[in-house]
Amino acid sequence: MKKDGPKISVIVPVYNTEPDFLDAALNSLFNQTMSDLEIIVVDDGSSNKDTLKYLNRIKSDSRIKFIRQKNMGQSVARNSALDIATGDYIGFLDSDDWLDNDFYETLYKQCETNDSDVACGVLRIVEKFNTHSIDKHPTCVINDLSSALSYITNGSVCSKLFKHKLFQNIRFPSGLYYEDNLTLLELLFGAKSVSFNNMVFYHYRSNPNSTVHDNKRHEKRVRDSIEILSKINQLSKSRNSNERDAINRTFLNILFVQSEYLTNKKYREDLERIFGKRYLESFLPIPSQKTFLGRIINKIKRFVFRTQNGRVKIFKITVYKIKG
Repeated sequence: MKKDGPKISVIVPVYNTEPDFLDAALNSLFNQTMSDLEIIVVDDGSSNKDTLKYLNRIKSDSRIKFIRQKNMGQSVARNSALDIATGDYIGFLDSDDWLDNDFYETLYKQCETNDSDVACGVLRIVEKFNTHSIDKHPTCVINDLSSALSYITNGSVCSKLFKHKLFQNIRFPSGLYYEDNLTLLELLFGAKSVSFNNMVFYHYRSNPNSTVHDNKRHEKRVRDSIEILSKINQLSKSRNSNERDAINRTFLNILFVQSEYLTNKKYREDLERIFGKRYLESFLPIPSQKTFLGRIINKIKRFVFRTQNGRVKIFKITVYKIKG
């Protein structure tokens, strides 16, 4: 890494993104209060004529490093950009999302002030008629993995900032949905402290036309979520028991799909083989939940689950499976 390089390299993979969305994403970078950014746009084999027209127009922009490659998926696109990134820190922006103007300045200052290797902003879901935040963490600094994981409520790398050095031996796994979750955990393993800030927002556009919402790919998404959870479980075995439990609960909370578990025999059997049936039961309501006593027991059960790491935390098993 060059000593005179930019403070932050921001990686933007593009595949057939609508020009208006891509324009909003890039303008949110051009308008950052921190101007010392290296913006790396990777065209991952786009075929849409409007997207290509837009990309051809911006590829000569001096503010952008431009890579064009055949379609190999988001992970490979990100990895190609990581290979040439020169910033002290690395950020990620999906091409149909956008950022608060002070997003990177705020997270950069959090890292520099607190000597943190990772800083987390708030991921906000933007729908046509509704907007809400996934993350509920306070602004704070955490120095141990279990406590940091207690504030991780989404597996996306996009709402976060990472020291470049963390990627020395880490790249995104190719060909898998939800790959962010695995890579995020690997990056957290290398972080000596993690900062959280609840005042800056990454705006995630809930796009019904994206691959996340493509029913034709549902089976692959289910298979990939199991594979990612299996890999996460294997990684957790290298840690002490408290960290192991925090890892598995955090990423099950993000990726576990209750409806799939109750209706898909293969999904249920695969997860029970990895985690055990009893362990997974804390993610399910008890059969008598409709009775008054059942509701009370459920509340107690959820409270116990949420305080496993010594603090009450707001958990939300969400239908939004963040793009990674």
